[in-house]
Amino acid sequence: MNSIDVVGIWLLKAKAMFSEKKIVTSVLKNPKYSYSHPQYPPSLPFLGWGVYESGGRIDERRVLLIYPAVYAAILTLTYGVMRKLNWGQTESLALTYMYSMFSPLLAQAGRKQAGNADIWLTLIYWAMLFLFFAGKTGKLRRVVALLSGAAALIKTEGILSAAAILFIPGKRNDKLIWTAAALAPFVLWEGAKKIWGIEADYGLHWPGAGGGASRAAAVVLGTAKEMANVRNWYVFWPVMVLATAGGKVKERPRQFALPVLLIMAAGMWGIYTMGEIPVGDYFSGSTDRLLLQLSPFWWTVFAEYLKVNRDTLAGLLQKLQRTF
Repeated sequence: MNSIDVVGIWLLKAKAMFSEKKIVTSVLKNPKYSYSHPQYPPSLPFLGWGVYESGGRIDERRVLLIYPAVYAAILTLTYGVMRKLNWGQTESLALTYMYSMFSPLLAQAGRKQAGNADIWLTLIYWAMLFLFFAGKTGKLRRVVALLSGAAALIKTEGILSAAAILFIPGKRNDKLIWTAAALAPFVLWEGAKKIWGIEADYGLHWPGAGGGASRAAAVVLGTAKEMANVRNWYVFWPVMVLATAGGKVKERPRQFALPVLLIMAAGMWGIYTMGEIPVGDYFSGSTDRLLLQLSPFWWTVFAEYLKVNRDTLAGLLQKLQRTF
Protein backbone atom coordinates (compact mmCIF):
# COMPACT_ATOMS: atom_id res chain seq x y z
CA MET A 1 0.00 0.00 0.00
CA ASN A 2 1.62 3.26 -1.10
CA SER A 3 -1.33 5.50 -2.05
CA ILE A 4 -1.26 8.84 -0.24
CA ASP A 5 -5.03 9.05 -0.65
CA VAL A 6 -5.55 5.75 1.16
CA VAL A 7 -3.17 6.67 3.98
CA GLY A 8 -4.01 10.36 4.26
CA ILE A 9 -7.72 10.46 3.39
CA TRP A 10 -9.74 7.27 3.66
CA LEU A 11 -7.95 5.29 6.38
CA LEU A 12 -6.95 8.40 8.35
CA LYS A 13 -10.61 9.35 8.71
CA ALA A 14 -11.56 5.75 9.51
CA LYS A 15 -8.99 5.71 12.31
CA ALA A 16 -10.29 9.02 13.64
CA MET A 17 -13.85 7.68 13.64
CA PHE A 18 -12.72 4.52 15.43
CA SER A 19 -10.81 6.51 18.03
CA GLU A 20 -13.47 9.16 18.68
CA LYS A 21 -16.53 6.94 18.04
CA LYS A 22 -18.26 9.53 15.85
CA ILE A 23 -18.45 10.65 12.23
CA VAL A 24 -17.69 14.34 12.79
CA THR A 25 -14.21 14.04 14.25
CA SER A 26 -11.67 16.68 15.23
CA VAL A 27 -9.64 15.65 12.18
CA LEU A 28 -12.32 16.99 9.83
CA LYS A 29 -12.18 20.43 11.48
CA ASN A 30 -8.43 20.66 12.03
CA PRO A 31 -6.61 22.80 9.41
CA LYS A 32 -3.49 20.64 9.89
CA TYR A 33 -5.32 17.82 8.15
CA SER A 34 -6.62 19.87 5.21
CA TYR A 35 -4.62 17.65 2.82
CA SER A 36 -7.08 14.88 3.67
CA HIS A 37 -9.92 16.76 1.93
CA PRO A 38 -12.31 17.03 4.92
CA GLN A 39 -15.23 17.77 2.59
CA TYR A 40 -15.13 14.32 0.98
CA PRO A 41 -18.20 12.12 1.62
CA PRO A 42 -18.00 9.82 4.67
CA SER A 43 -19.08 6.41 3.33
CA LEU A 44 -15.67 4.84 2.73
CA PRO A 45 -14.17 5.99 6.06
CA PHE A 46 -17.38 4.78 7.70
CA LEU A 47 -16.79 1.34 6.15
CA GLY A 48 -13.24 1.29 7.49
CA TRP A 49 -14.52 2.29 10.92
CA GLY A 50 -16.95 -0.63 10.84
CA VAL A 51 -14.17 -3.07 9.92
CA TYR A 52 -12.00 -1.77 12.77
CA GLU A 53 -14.91 -2.09 15.20
CA SER A 54 -15.62 -5.66 14.09
CA GLY A 55 -12.04 -6.64 14.90
CA GLY A 56 -11.77 -4.50 18.00
CA ARG A 57 -8.62 -2.76 16.76
CA ILE A 58 -7.10 -0.86 13.85
CA ASP A 59 -5.86 -3.32 11.24
CA GLU A 60 -5.52 -2.08 7.66
CA ARG A 61 -5.19 -5.62 6.34
CA ARG A 62 -8.79 -6.39 7.25
CA VAL A 63 -9.94 -3.38 5.21
CA LEU A 64 -7.72 -4.12 2.22
CA LEU A 65 -8.87 -7.74 2.03
CA ILE A 66 -12.26 -6.44 0.87
CA TYR A 67 -10.83 -5.12 -2.39
CA PRO A 68 -10.02 -8.40 -4.17
CA ALA A 69 -13.65 -9.37 -3.54
CA VAL A 70 -14.80 -6.09 -5.12
CA TYR A 71 -12.57 -6.87 -8.11
CA ALA A 72 -14.13 -10.32 -8.46
CA ALA A 73 -17.63 -8.80 -8.28
CA ILE A 74 -16.71 -6.29 -11.00
CA LEU A 75 -15.50 -9.04 -13.33
CA THR A 76 -18.64 -11.08 -12.65
CA LEU A 77 -20.80 -8.11 -13.64
CA THR A 78 -18.58 -7.39 -16.65
CA TYR A 79 -19.08 -10.93 -17.89
CA GLY A 80 -22.82 -10.62 -17.24
CA VAL A 81 -23.06 -7.43 -19.30
CA MET A 82 -21.12 -9.03 -22.16
CA ARG A 83 -23.59 -11.93 -22.14
CA LYS A 84 -26.53 -9.50 -22.11
CA LEU A 85 -25.01 -7.94 -25.23
CA ASN A 86 -25.40 -11.39 -26.82
CA TRP A 87 -21.74 -12.29 -26.92
CA GLY A 88 -21.06 -16.02 -26.66
CA GLN A 89 -19.54 -17.56 -23.55
CA THR A 90 -16.00 -17.72 -24.94
CA GLU A 91 -16.10 -14.18 -26.37
CA SER A 92 -17.56 -12.81 -23.12
CA LEU A 93 -14.77 -14.44 -21.14
CA ALA A 94 -12.18 -12.99 -23.53
CA LEU A 95 -13.61 -9.47 -23.26
CA THR A 96 -13.80 -9.79 -19.48
CA TYR A 97 -10.19 -10.95 -19.36
CA MET A 98 -9.10 -7.98 -21.46
CA TYR A 99 -10.90 -5.63 -19.11
CA SER A 100 -9.48 -7.37 -16.03
CA MET A 101 -5.96 -6.35 -17.11
CA PHE A 102 -6.72 -2.61 -17.06
CA SER A 103 -3.92 -1.23 -14.89
CA PRO A 104 -5.87 1.15 -12.58
CA LEU A 105 -8.39 -1.63 -11.90
CA LEU A 106 -5.64 -4.09 -10.98
CA ALA A 107 -3.93 -1.48 -8.81
CA GLN A 108 -7.04 -0.76 -6.75
CA ALA A 109 -8.03 -4.42 -6.62
CA GLY A 110 -5.17 -5.26 -4.30
CA ARG A 111 -1.89 -4.15 -5.73
CA LYS A 112 -0.48 -0.81 -4.49
CA GLN A 113 -3.64 1.32 -4.68
CA ALA A 114 -6.02 -0.88 -2.67
CA GLY A 115 -8.12 1.16 -0.27
CA ASN A 116 -9.14 3.85 -2.77
CA ALA A 117 -12.71 4.80 -3.58
CA ASP A 118 -12.79 4.64 -7.38
CA ILE A 119 -13.11 0.86 -7.59
CA TRP A 120 -16.35 1.10 -5.59
CA LEU A 121 -17.79 3.53 -8.15
CA THR A 122 -16.68 1.15 -10.90
CA LEU A 123 -18.60 -1.66 -9.19
CA ILE A 124 -21.72 0.50 -8.89
CA TYR A 125 -21.61 1.54 -12.55
CA TRP A 126 -21.24 -2.05 -13.76
CA ALA A 127 -24.26 -2.93 -11.60
CA MET A 128 -26.25 -0.15 -13.29
CA LEU A 129 -25.32 -1.46 -16.73
CA PHE A 130 -26.14 -5.04 -15.85
CA LEU A 131 -29.58 -4.11 -14.51
CA PHE A 132 -30.31 -1.98 -17.57
CA PHE A 133 -29.40 -4.68 -20.08
CA ALA A 134 -31.19 -7.30 -18.02
CA GLY A 135 -34.38 -5.50 -19.06
CA LYS A 136 -35.77 -5.04 -15.55
CA THR A 137 -37.19 -1.58 -16.23
CA GLY A 138 -40.08 -1.83 -13.75
CA LYS A 139 -38.12 -0.76 -10.68
CA LEU A 140 -34.93 0.18 -12.48
CA ARG A 141 -35.18 3.94 -11.91
CA ARG A 142 -35.47 3.62 -8.15
CA VAL A 143 -32.63 1.07 -7.99
CA VAL A 144 -30.37 3.27 -10.13
CA ALA A 145 -31.32 6.26 -7.95
CA LEU A 146 -30.25 4.28 -4.89
CA LEU A 147 -26.97 3.26 -6.54
CA SER A 148 -26.29 6.80 -7.72
CA GLY A 149 -26.97 8.21 -4.26
CA ALA A 150 -24.55 5.67 -2.80
CA ALA A 151 -21.93 6.66 -5.39
CA ALA A 152 -22.28 10.35 -4.43
CA LEU A 153 -21.64 9.45 -0.79
CA ILE A 154 -18.45 7.61 -1.75
CA LYS A 155 -16.92 10.32 -3.95
CA THR A 156 -18.42 13.65 -4.96
CA GLU A 157 -18.18 12.93 -8.69
CA GLY A 158 -20.49 9.98 -8.12
CA ILE A 159 -23.31 12.51 -8.35
CA LEU A 160 -22.77 12.59 -12.12
CA SER A 161 -24.12 9.04 -12.38
CA ALA A 162 -27.60 10.41 -11.66
CA ALA A 163 -27.66 11.22 -15.38
CA ALA A 164 -28.24 7.50 -16.01
CA ILE A 165 -31.83 7.84 -14.77
CA LEU A 166 -32.65 10.25 -17.59
CA PHE A 167 -31.89 7.57 -20.20
CA ILE A 168 -34.02 4.79 -18.73
CA PRO A 169 -37.24 4.45 -20.77
CA GLY A 170 -40.28 5.86 -19.00
CA LYS A 171 -42.29 8.96 -18.21
CA ARG A 172 -40.48 12.27 -17.92
CA ASN A 173 -41.96 13.09 -14.51
CA ASP A 174 -40.81 9.76 -13.12
CA LYS A 175 -37.31 10.41 -14.42
CA LEU A 176 -37.21 13.84 -12.77
CA ILE A 177 -38.52 12.51 -9.46
CA TRP A 178 -35.97 9.72 -9.25
CA THR A 179 -33.15 11.98 -10.44
CA ALA A 180 -34.00 14.32 -7.56
CA ALA A 181 -34.03 11.32 -5.22
CA ALA A 182 -30.57 10.32 -6.46
CA LEU A 183 -29.27 13.84 -5.73
CA ALA A 184 -30.77 13.93 -2.22
CA PRO A 185 -27.85 12.20 -0.40
CA PHE A 186 -25.40 14.67 -1.94
CA VAL A 187 -27.57 17.63 -0.89
CA LEU A 188 -27.91 16.23 2.64
CA TRP A 189 -24.14 15.85 2.96
CA GLU A 190 -23.61 19.40 1.72
CA GLY A 191 -26.06 20.61 4.37
CA ALA A 192 -24.38 18.52 7.06
CA LYS A 193 -21.02 20.09 6.23
CA LYS A 194 -22.52 23.55 6.72
CA ILE A 195 -24.11 22.60 10.05
CA TRP A 196 -20.98 20.86 11.38
CA GLY A 197 -18.59 23.51 10.13
CA ILE A 198 -16.56 21.25 7.84
CA GLU A 199 -14.70 23.50 5.42
CA ALA A 200 -13.49 22.50 1.97
CA ASP A 201 -9.78 22.77 1.23
CA TYR A 202 -10.53 23.78 -2.34
CA GLY A 203 -13.53 24.81 -4.41
CA LEU A 204 -14.71 25.72 -7.90
CA HIS A 205 -14.66 29.05 -9.68
CA TRP A 206 -14.89 30.39 -13.22
CA PRO A 207 -11.34 31.41 -14.20
CA GLY A 208 -12.49 33.63 -17.06
CA ALA A 209 -12.46 32.89 -20.76
CA GLY A 210 -8.67 32.94 -21.09
CA GLY A 211 -7.99 31.00 -17.91
CA GLY A 212 -10.73 28.51 -18.72
CA ALA A 213 -9.33 27.87 -22.18
CA SER A 214 -5.83 27.40 -20.76
CA ARG A 215 -7.02 24.95 -18.10
CA ALA A 216 -9.20 23.09 -20.61
CA ALA A 217 -6.22 22.71 -22.95
CA ALA A 218 -4.11 21.36 -20.09
CA VAL A 219 -6.86 18.87 -19.23
CA VAL A 220 -7.18 17.65 -22.84
CA LEU A 221 -3.42 17.32 -23.32
CA GLY A 222 -2.99 15.65 -19.94
CA THR A 223 -5.74 13.16 -20.69
CA ALA A 224 -4.28 12.32 -24.10
CA LYS A 225 -0.87 11.78 -22.53
CA GLU A 226 -2.25 9.40 -19.91
CA MET A 227 -4.41 7.54 -22.43
CA ALA A 228 -1.36 6.89 -24.61
CA ASN A 229 0.65 5.39 -21.75
CA VAL A 230 1.43 2.00 -23.29
CA ARG A 231 3.23 0.78 -20.18
CA ASN A 232 0.02 0.89 -18.16
CA TRP A 233 -2.24 -0.37 -20.97
CA TYR A 234 -3.85 3.05 -21.27
CA VAL A 235 -3.24 2.59 -24.98
CA PHE A 236 -6.61 0.80 -24.89
CA TRP A 237 -8.29 4.17 -24.59
CA PRO A 238 -7.06 5.85 -27.81
CA VAL A 239 -7.60 2.56 -29.65
CA MET A 240 -11.17 2.46 -28.37
CA VAL A 241 -11.75 6.10 -29.28
CA LEU A 242 -10.48 5.62 -32.83
CA ALA A 243 -12.34 2.35 -33.25
CA THR A 244 -15.73 3.57 -32.09
CA ALA A 245 -15.61 7.06 -33.59
CA GLY A 246 -17.02 5.99 -36.95
CA GLY A 247 -18.53 2.62 -36.16
CA LYS A 248 -22.07 1.44 -35.65
CA VAL A 249 -23.49 0.76 -32.20
CA LYS A 250 -26.85 -0.84 -31.55
CA GLU A 251 -29.77 1.05 -30.07
CA ARG A 252 -29.60 0.12 -26.39
CA PRO A 253 -25.90 0.95 -25.78
CA ARG A 254 -26.28 4.07 -27.91
CA GLN A 255 -29.27 5.27 -25.89
CA PHE A 256 -27.88 4.48 -22.42
CA ALA A 257 -24.18 3.68 -22.02
CA LEU A 258 -22.90 6.21 -24.55
CA PRO A 259 -24.82 9.33 -23.39
CA VAL A 260 -24.13 8.56 -19.73
CA LEU A 261 -20.44 8.18 -20.58
CA LEU A 262 -20.36 11.52 -22.40
CA ILE A 263 -22.18 13.40 -19.63
CA MET A 264 -19.98 11.97 -16.89
CA ALA A 265 -16.78 12.67 -18.83
CA ALA A 266 -17.87 16.24 -19.56
CA GLY A 267 -18.75 16.77 -15.90
CA MET A 268 -15.42 15.42 -14.65
CA TRP A 269 -13.34 17.42 -17.07
CA GLY A 270 -15.48 20.51 -16.39
CA ILE A 271 -14.68 20.26 -12.68
CA TYR A 272 -10.97 20.21 -13.49
CA THR A 273 -11.38 23.25 -15.71
CA MET A 274 -13.05 25.25 -12.91
CA GLY A 275 -11.04 23.92 -9.96
CA GLU A 276 -9.06 26.33 -7.78
CA ILE A 277 -6.00 24.06 -7.66
CA PRO A 278 -3.60 24.42 -10.64
CA VAL A 279 -4.27 21.62 -13.11
CA GLY A 280 -0.64 20.58 -13.26
CA ASP A 281 -0.52 20.00 -9.50
CA TYR A 282 -2.97 17.14 -9.41
CA PHE A 283 -4.35 16.17 -12.80
CA SER A 284 -1.70 13.65 -13.83
CA GLY A 285 -2.09 11.82 -10.53
CA SER A 286 -5.84 11.39 -10.84
CA THR A 287 -6.48 10.84 -14.55
CA ASP A 288 -6.15 7.07 -14.24
CA ARG A 289 -8.80 7.07 -11.51
CA LEU A 290 -11.25 9.00 -13.66
CA LEU A 291 -10.62 6.63 -16.56
CA LEU A 292 -11.33 3.74 -14.21
CA GLN A 293 -14.66 5.29 -13.19
CA LEU A 294 -15.64 5.78 -16.83
CA SER A 295 -14.43 2.35 -17.94
CA PRO A 296 -17.71 0.40 -17.41
CA PHE A 297 -19.60 2.62 -19.86
CA TRP A 298 -16.79 2.88 -22.38
CA TRP A 299 -16.03 -0.84 -22.31
CA THR A 300 -19.71 -1.59 -22.91
CA VAL A 301 -19.82 0.71 -25.94
CA PHE A 302 -16.56 -0.75 -27.24
CA ALA A 303 -17.74 -4.35 -26.82
CA GLU A 304 -20.96 -3.59 -28.68
CA TYR A 305 -18.99 -1.85 -31.42
CA LEU A 306 -16.82 -4.95 -31.88
CA LYS A 307 -19.91 -7.13 -32.11
CA VAL A 308 -21.73 -5.00 -34.67
CA ASN A 309 -18.66 -4.36 -36.80
CA ARG A 310 -16.89 -7.71 -36.49
CA ASP A 311 -17.23 -8.56 -40.20
CA THR A 312 -15.74 -5.22 -41.21
CA LEU A 313 -12.91 -5.62 -38.72
CA ALA A 314 -12.22 -9.19 -39.89
CA GLY A 315 -11.94 -7.97 -43.48
CA LEU A 316 -9.58 -5.19 -42.40
CA LEU A 317 -7.36 -7.65 -40.55
CA GLN A 318 -7.21 -9.91 -43.61
CA LYS A 319 -6.13 -6.96 -45.77
CA LEU A 320 -3.42 -6.07 -43.28
CA GLN A 321 -2.18 -9.67 -43.24
CA ARG A 322 -1.97 -9.74 -47.04
CA THR A 323 -0.17 -6.39 -47.04
CA PHE A 324 2.48 -7.38 -44.54
